[in-house]
Amino acid sequence: ARQKARAEENVAHMAVLEAQAEAQQRSVAKMVDENSKARKEADAALQEDKAIQAEFERERGELARRLQKIIDEELRKAGETGGDTFVDSVSTLSKPVAGRLTSKYGMRKHPILGYYRMHDGMDFGARCGTPIWAAASGTVVDRYYSRGYGNRIVVNHGVKRGASLMTTYNHLSRFNVKNGQKVTRGQVIGYVGTTGMSTGCHLHFMVLRNGQHTNPANWL
Repeated sequence: ARQKARAEENVAHMAVLEAQAEAQQRSVAKMVDENSKARKEADAALQEDKAIQAEFERERGELARRLQKIIDEELRKAGETGGDTFVDSVSTLSKPVAGRLTSKYGMRKHPILGYYRMHDGMDFGARCGTPIWAAASGTVVDRYYSRGYGNRIVVNHGVKRGASLMTTYNHLSRFNVKNGQKVTRGQVIGYVGTTGMSTGCHLHFMVLRNGQHTNPANWL
């Protein structure tokens, strides 16, 4: 009877061990499946990031080509007149929106893409619908939608300090100007939004010198 009881205990113990082994196998299989799923998601995210970056570069190239003709013409005019063609009497740019600075120009970790890259402008936090003002007098040379920058306005201010000077206003909720329209400093040209690749309502403000982004803080 004692041997029978011991045998039954062994059988029960073996059953417990087998159940534990099966549970561990299921746990390992689940971990492998989760790791595989995570790898696939990471690969998909990486491919999407690459596609977005490629589209950014394509957009930049297209904009650069469109603006280069304007830049060449402005520099030609400046050469003929022997001075700047900046159309505003004030030498610096005005703050384009009533909002606080939330992100400076320079390298930073992108809030959506998750890796470090150049932040090519200054961000001002403001409620969606807040008016955006032209930073100086000039002409609207482009107004379009970009996947990255959302609703975007480019204003040409002529030649200042020997170089073409333009400003761009990005992620707008809506426009208040048309292509080719002349604007004056402080005129409402659009409204704050969160279009394109944006994490919330704000204005991404850029300054282009000869078509290349530069630190807006040096002009404000």
